[in-house]
Amino acid sequence: DNGTFGYYPTRSYITAEGVNSPQTNFLQWHPRCNDGSLYFITPRGWGIPNPGPMLLDERGNLVWAKHFDNKFGGQAYDFMVQRYQGEDYLTFWLGDDRVRGHGSGFYYMLNASYDIVHRVGAAGGLSADLHEFLITNQGTALMTMYEITEHDVTTFPGYEPDPERPDDPTYIWDCLFQEISIDTGDLVYQWRASEHIDITATYRGIGPGGSRNDPFDWFHLNSIEKDDLGNYLISARYPHSIAYIDGKTSETIWTLGGKLNDFMDLSGGNATNFAWQHDARFLPVDTFPNMYTPPRERDGYVTKLITLFDNAAEDQHYEYGMPLSRGLLLEVTFPTESTRTTRQSGSYENPQNVRSSSQGSMQILPQGPGQDPKVFVGFGLNAVWTEFDADGTVLCDVHYGATTSWERGDIQSYRSYKFPWVGMPEVPPAVDISDDDAEIYVSWNGATEVAKWVLQCSERNTEDEKPWEDLVVARKEDFEASILLPDAVGDSRYLRVIALDEKGRRLPYGTSRVIDRGV
Repeated sequence: DNGTFGYYPTRSYITAEGVNSPQTNFLQWHPRCNDGSLYFITPRGWGIPNPGPMLLDERGNLVWAKHFDNKFGGQAYDFMVQRYQGEDYLTFWLGDDRVRGHGSGFYYMLNASYDIVHRVGAAGGLSADLHEFLITNQGTALMTMYEITEHDVTTFPGYEPDPERPDDPTYIWDCLFQEISIDTGDLVYQWRASEHIDITATYRGIGPGGSRNDPFDWFHLNSIEKDDLGNYLISARYPHSIAYIDGKTSETIWTLGGKLNDFMDLSGGNATNFAWQHDARFLPVDTFPNMYTPPRERDGYVTKLITLFDNAAEDQHYEYGMPLSRGLLLEVTFPTESTRTTRQSGSYENPQNVRSSSQGSMQILPQGPGQDPKVFVGFGLNAVWTEFDADGTVLCDVHYGATTSWERGDIQSYRSYKFPWVGMPEVPPAVDISDDDAEIYVSWNGATEVAKWVLQCSERNTEDEKPWEDLVVARKEDFEASILLPDAVGDSRYLRVIALDEKGRRLPYGTSRVIDRGV
């Protein structure tokens, strides 16, 4: 953790060339974290040799990793499980992220066999940004996008025109979100920040920005969610605010936080002092049945919970908000008109007071009827995830990069998640044999249902099952298994490994290639 083995200590595998996974460090562990779900991260940064989406098990062992090579380095973002037309898919973004802080690319949807089934882009000639891809119950997708737009910033405090070209037009990075049909790619809805929000709402200085080559990034949209009323909840990093957008008029119904805040803070400022935040989501008020009691119902009033990741930092600037990054649970009560109120209902803070200048996520992990959920927080720029009880008690605290890498950008994951997932690859397990003919190595990238490996031998290389004899049955404990050849192998020339599930059944595609020992 102190960097003795570098910023990103990794494990490599004989049967998976080019695949590396982090040496995860569990600073704290509780059995409740072992819930059958997998960790979803997208390691990237200066210290990552082959970036891409990655699945890890409850103890941090590799389950699946894939580097999708492209001319931009293959860095992936926003890796999760989403449901579409009754099936679960892995979804993530790939594209050009060389423009710092956002990107231009596509979202990919993979099935349980890890095949790319859908590639989803933006409508109207725009490019899908890396921040958000959220599938709705209507079979549509919400996506962010960034576009260079001419906009007058000459009166913005701190703006300095180019002395050699003072009359040139000025530009911003405008933020949009779209709702599109996944099936057809048709545009369902579009919203543009500059048409509804004044740029003076931002807390970000313009610096030398405002030119065509350096547009002013003033809004920085990073999450979108659609509710049952057809309205949208969005998070804008640089105005330090969450906004609720009318899905019919596109006007702002209310704003929480920042200069345009519409809410009375009943927590002495602790509910509205978030800064540079990410990942805002609505929750129903019965999400925490034991820990939280909603206010009594009143005609004309609506109460909801909101979760977000409060960075309280931006590029090592710490003048706003708390002295640490945290997951934040808020109650908001809003009528159609008149006073709106908010209060802090939960704060989820890492024991080491991690402060992440960018990125981050907060996820609710349901635990069954009548139980409060767990809370899962990913710390974005810093290689940390933490799993909490509902009351903020730390259950598991995990580092997948050294603390000496924090705030440097060497090892980061835009968001981190935890989901159940069943992976059934339609390629066989990979096997190899040691040079001294003493060990067999086997792995199966992405296969989640393997419980045991069975090493078999035969005198003939045949697809007929009868000549194959079981030599060793080994419990699957890690991504790659090493199986010593027993004396019983004798002069058997051919070896293979088969994969069994928990009930002892051979898995589809679960027979490895045959190794010819040449004896």
